[in-house]
Amino acid sequence: MALMTRFDGWVRRVHFPGPNAKVGLGVGYEFYLLDPARYQGHAELKAKAKAVGRKWGKRDLAYRLVERMLDDVVVAAGGVEHSLSAMRRAVADAQAWSDKHVDANPQDLTTGIDVGIGHPSVISAWYEFANVLTWSRAVEERMDREALRGKGIPNHKDRQGLINAMQRRRLKKRLQILLDELRAGPVGDARYLSNFTLHAAMVQYPNSGARVRRTGEVYMPIPNAPSGPVFHADLFSWNGGRDAIAFAEELWLSVEKFTDGVLDAFEKAVPKRFR
Repeated sequence: MALMTRFDGWVRRVHFPGPNAKVGLGVGYEFYLLDPARYQGHAELKAKAKAVGRKWGKRDLAYRLVERMLDDVVVAAGGVEHSLSAMRRAVADAQAWSDKHVDANPQDLTTGIDVGIGHPSVISAWYEFANVLTWSRAVEERMDREALRGKGIPNHKDRQGLINAMQRRRLKKRLQILLDELRAGPVGDARYLSNFTLHAAMVQYPNSGARVRRTGEVYMPIPNAPSGPVFHADLFSWNGGRDAIAFAEELWLSVEKFTDGVLDAFEKAVPKRFR
């Protein structure tokens, strides 16, 4: 029997919140700003509804655009967990292979450079690290992001994401505090690495291998945290000794704490008519 993940638990909290709420978390017009024009996709959704014979008023259309935003944040957090779990399994396989085939004291005593290893499990681990980065970015952006701009896209001034859909001031303030804390930690640190991964290249190519410490521990070197956008791999610096495995764990702990906080905030804000 599979163990319940944090994602499973969060979904249960959202949709089956217990005796203090008659409906799922985030349900109710009271939560949201119900002007459809502030949300991207409103014109397209209105046209699609009309084409299939649905007649939605403005409030109904707006609610349709926002009603799953909390679920989407939880799904992104679950993506971090899922990818990290796969990365852990891959690293464990790499460690088992290294323990069997690499000397107990692998460091090259002449150069002082740790021995490198190549194994299919390391390829998997690098791909999953890229997924951890991008899912952590998705958590942040599903909370708050700039509106898309470009040809054929309305030039909305309103920021998008769950926070910007909030009508209840106290809840919005609490969510903003949680997001500020998230951005001040590893998720903010990962922002430029995530952007580089999505738009340019992986931080390390999947076949770049891993290294083995003098203690026998397998690790995956990553660059120092960039202070701004990075457009080419040669612009990274590498003197910080950072490890993708440790960093992925830090990202997950930060996202886990954040998601718990978001659901706590929504539980406290359940409308009186649903209690």
